[in-house]
Amino acid sequence: MFELVGFIFFGSSEVLFEQIQQRRRKQVAVPIRQIIIDFSRVTGYDSSAINTLNKLRGYCRKHDIQLALSGLNDGDRKKILPPEKTKVASHVQFFGSLNEALDRAEESLLSSLGPECRSNANGRDFRCWLSAELGVEIPFELVDRFFDRIDILPGEQLYAQGDAANTIDFIVDGTVAMMLETTSGQRYCVRHSSRQTVLGEMGFFRRATRNVSVVAERPTTVYSLSRANFDAIKEANSEFHDGLLNFVIRILSDRLEMATIELSAMRHVNSGEMLEQLARDNVQK
Repeated sequence: MFELVGFIFFGSSEVLFEQIQQRRRKQVAVPIRQIIIDFSRVTGYDSSAINTLNKLRGYCRKHDIQLALSGLNDGDRKKILPPEKTKVASHVQFFGSLNEALDRAEESLLSSLGPECRSNANGRDFRCWLSAELGVEIPFELVDRFFDRIDILPGEQLYAQGDAANTIDFIVDGTVAMMLETTSGQRYCVRHSSRQTVLGEMGFFRRATRNVSVVAERPTTVYSLSRANFDAIKEANSEFHDGLLNFVIRILSDRLEMATIELSAMRHVNSGEMLEQLARDNVQK
């Protein structure tokens, strides 16, 4: 998976193409079958970048690799894959968001496995996921006693913006959208989350209200931990409580690190764009 940021020109697109070729050559034991490239944070690109993407499209077709492109508008899609070429480019798929592309890639991978593997890999076994994250075997009775299972259908809310953040929610299966409602009444999707994702932990520990509404996009299974049960776990099983707390701290740390990296990358890209524009201006002069 590759997430592109800023303006894409010949140099950056060629670097991407070279990286993909290198990975395919190195990954021999388990051949690459899918590549996802996300354009959600791309501000623009020149014609040479389109040429490189077309070259990549041919490369993927040659090596039997499915190419998924996410975050492109209709105009950009037609530039990369003109309508007259869609019939001979079945290996290329477009998705509105990165999460949609990841979900489809996961479904494709699971469909290639046997029924037994699919049942073990479909993300529904909350206890196994939690045991792996905590590094200890979690008994069934602890899950049944302290966590509430919630099944929500597409369009249904897990919680609404402004609700009290009194639960930590673990997405076991499905996909949800975080919807932000502005003071003018407009609603925007700010993020998607899918299976094996934790929601609401920051507001929970800050005793705040929900910043966004969470709405199911697909049938979704959630295991919810209330504040009362979180406190009760400490009395019932301190090892489980400490492991759960450390798990949530890791999640918060990872999100903080990712946000820092994204901000750094955006500053770097913006500086690069400014230098490139200055160079063009000097050439024109």
